[in-house]
Amino acid sequence: MRYFVIEGIDTSGKSTQWNLLRKKSSHAYLIDSFLQDSMSTIPPESTVFIQEPSNTPLGNTIRDIILHKQILNNSRAMFLLFLAQRAELLAHCKSLPNIVISDRSLISGISYATDIDIEQALMLNLFATHNILPQKIVFLELSLEALQQRLTQKNTSNTQQQIDNIESKGAAYLYQIQRRLKETLKIITHYAQNNQRQIEICSLDATEPQNILHEEISNFFKIY
Repeated sequence: MRYFVIEGIDTSGKSTQWNLLRKKSSHAYLIDSFLQDSMSTIPPESTVFIQEPSNTPLGNTIRDIILHKQILNNSRAMFLLFLAQRAELLAHCKSLPNIVISDRSLISGISYATDIDIEQALMLNLFATHNILPQKIVFLELSLEALQQRLTQKNTSNTQQQIDNIESKGAAYLYQIQRRLKETLKIITHYAQNNQRQIEICSLDATEPQNILHEEISNFFKIY
């Protein structure tokens, strides 16, 4: 597979941009359950879209636990849960000839595991996924002010959007995660260079108009 990912902290708009790409692609193939989809029947011209946590029974359970249940507050345990679903997800995708575009990746998994050394977390990810790394990464970045504004808007929205456990920790926490995410990108890039592998990174201001971001990401991924 050619593995492309969209990354950023919660509220950065990564899922929105992932969905816009999926709608734009004339040959989009959404993998929403490996129990129903046969990977061998995916047309080679399709662009495959996946999310983390995945929409497998395991992924859905993990998503519910982490975002909405008050039963798990240990970041190492959460890291390992995310790692388990990532190993399952990429095992299904790694032999595909297609472009695979993911909403989140190991980068988020490492960045949110704040009490684990980044390099150690990277090695665990490489072990679990058989050394898979993205070839292209879009990173959507927010200023602290913009992040605070987005959280406030979501909290007071007329649509009463639900604030999940991660977002409820506040802007200072998420901004610190973003700093760790940027450090993770540096370490992964350095690892790739030392192992004769290439990673392209496109860093974008997440406050740019949605349509402008969409165009920039489409051009970077060559999704037309």
